[in-house]
Amino acid sequence: MAHDDPFGQMPADRTLIIPSPGARPAPQAGSPPPPPGGGRYERTDMGALDWETGLNPLVAAASPLLNLAPQLRQVAPPDPSGLRATLAQALQEFERRARASGSPNEHVVAARYALCTFLDEAAANTPWGERIWAQNSLLIQFHNEAWGGEKFFQLMGKVAEQPDTHRHLLELFYLIISLGFEGRYRVLQNGAAQLEQVRERLYGMLSRVRGEPDRELSPDWRTAASQRKPLRDSLPVWAVVAVAAALTGLIYVGASFALNRKSDPTFSDILALTVAPRNAVAKPAPPAAPAPDRLAGQLAADVRSGRLVVQD
Repeated sequence: MAHDDPFGQMPADRTLIIPSPGARPAPQAGSPPPPPGGGRYERTDMGALDWETGLNPLVAAASPLLNLAPQLRQVAPPDPSGLRATLAQALQEFERRARASGSPNEHVVAARYALCTFLDEAAANTPWGERIWAQNSLLIQFHNEAWGGEKFFQLMGKVAEQPDTHRHLLELFYLIISLGFEGRYRVLQNGAAQLEQVRERLYGMLSRVRGEPDRELSPDWRTAASQRKPLRDSLPVWAVVAVAAALTGLIYVGASFALNRKSDPTFSDILALTVAPRNAVAKPAPPAAPAPDRLAGQLAADVRSGRLVVQD
């Protein structure tokens, strides 16, 4: 199927050139895909996939394939040949829908090349696909090429020369890189950092083409904000104390008024109570006067004469 590839004769040593308007930083990429695991692969029905989402018609047509790529890294399919046939069917469906949406043939073929390279890399870098996939990859089937990690970025550099014309295709390239595609940067020293710079420049270009407003409305906003002192730093200490005292007084008066209002009915009820008189307590009768002592009368003469002494 390589006969319809308008970029098939591109020199292999073409230099990647992506304009950098402002070098505006891109949002942080998602977390890198997890290492291949032992999950269970579930065969996907191409007819059940969602073909209606995406930034543009080209991305919408490619969305099912973009969603399948993470599964290739995480699970080991029981039938790799059947999986490759399923992906080939999905690529053909992508072409049909992309052309039906009005995407030019040049974009459809370049997007198919990018998707084949993306899916091949995801499968070939797993334990189950390291040998099997390299012998019969999607890129061999559709474009008669064994590896597209270099040409992917050459294609992107070519279409980036006219970003307004090729915006839809560039958005697809950006999504593929954001989903973990590395290509030639996988084997380069410090390749991850270089690839992130490429992705940031591509994001800045797409932001300009799409007419997104500048995130920084004023280039000097940080300076102006840093020169503006907080209100608490500009007030004298006595003013802060006075305000605090006034607030405390207002709170006290308000609480006292509210307490008085709530206690008035209770106080009225207390005043209305009738105090019952106490019962009179009978006073005990005074003790009776002691009877005269007869013995003292009989001995009185002896006591007076001194013949008898009475001691208590």
